[in-house]
Amino acid sequence: MGRKRPPRLAGFEYVGKHRYFLTICTEGRFEAFADASDGQWILRKFLRAAEANGFVVIAYCVMPDHLHVLLEGIRPDADLRAFVRWWKQSTGFEWKRRTGQKLWQEGYFDRVLRPEESEILMVAYIATNPVRAGLATTLHEYPLFGCSYTPEQLREALEIALRTTG
Repeated sequence: MGRKRPPRLAGFEYVGKHRYFLTICTEGRFEAFADASDGQWILRKFLRAAEANGFVVIAYCVMPDHLHVLLEGIRPDADLRAFVRWWKQSTGFEWKRRTGQKLWQEGYFDRVLRPEESEILMVAYIATNPVRAGLATTLHEYPLFGCSYTPEQLREALEIALRTTG
């Protein structure tokens, strides 16, 4: 039996000023972004497309076989589903032309943050992903992570995350 596309939240339109945590995986979880230049390429494409589609990226981390992104719609017409579909199609087409390989698995995983939810713990999760995976010993040495929080805010979030999970 094949993989099913991850479901979207029933009754929610995914349009407007909302915050989302996304995980987008490569086909078969192959390490398309193990080479930092490919990771930088996909990151540039994502950041440009997000801005053009009415989203601000709060935090990101490009891992060898997936990426995590926390983003927020900043316009009433910011359409997450249309944006991600277009971005995956365009980057997938370019990747296939360059490499002959399929880039993305079908669908993606999302979590819609409620207005009262703090995003800083999501940022902490994204920031620690390369450390948990053994790709870096500190988050500062991983070149494919970034966020809009100051180092002090991020340090506080990491301390809170450690207290609540440890």
